[in-house]
Amino acid sequence: MESESQIPAAVPIAQTYTQLPVEVEPKPQSKAKKVLLVLGVLLLLGIVVGGYAFYQGVKDGPMVSQEVTTFLQYAAANDVTSAYSMTSSEFKKEVSKEKMSQLFTLKSNFADFKEQSQTGFTVSKNVGQPTLYKYSGKIIYTDGGEGTVEATMVKEDGVWKILGIYVNVGMERLQKYQQAVNSPVLGVSTQNLPQE
Repeated sequence: MESESQIPAAVPIAQTYTQLPVEVEPKPQSKAKKVLLVLGVLLLLGIVVGGYAFYQGVKDGPMVSQEVTTFLQYAAANDVTSAYSMTSSEFKKEVSKEKMSQLFTLKSNFADFKEQSQTGFTVSKNVGQPTLYKYSGKIIYTDGGEGTVEATMVKEDGVWKILGIYVNVGMERLQKYQQAVNSPVLGVSTQNLPQE
C-alpha cells in the first residue's frame, strides 16, 4: 500500500498548437453586386453633375434674366444694332441683321414691352459642346397683355449671348395687332454647334 501513497502529483504538461496556413478562396462577387456598385457610382456622379448644373443655373440666373430683358427692350425699341450685338457668333452665322430687323416689326411680340421674369431654366453641358442655359420667362406688356419667352444662351468670352430666342403671345394680343399667328423664332439649332 505504500506504493499507493507515493503517487506523484500531476505535472502540468505544456501544449503548443501550430496553425497551419489555410487558403481561403475569395467569394466570387455576384453580378448583382457589381451592377449595383456601378449604378451607385453613376447615381453619385449624376447627383454631383446635376447639383453643379443647378448651382450654375441659380448663380447665373439674374445675369441671364437681365440679358433677356435687355434684348427684349432693344427689340421693343426696334434697336436692331444693339440687340444684334447681344447674339452669339453662331446666331450671327444663321440670322442676318436684316432678317432680325424684319422680325422686330412683329409688334404683337415686342411692342409695349414692360418687363419679364424668369419662370424656369435648365443648364446642359455635353462633351465637346459649349454650356447652354435654356431660359424661360413670362412677359408683361404695358397694355396688360402677357406672353412668354424662351431663350437659349451660350457663354462667349465670359458673357452670356443669345443663341436662340422665341416669343409667344396669346390670340388676343395677335388680334390686336392683326398679325399672323406664327411667332418669331430666332436662332440656331443647338445640334450643329462647333466643338469646343
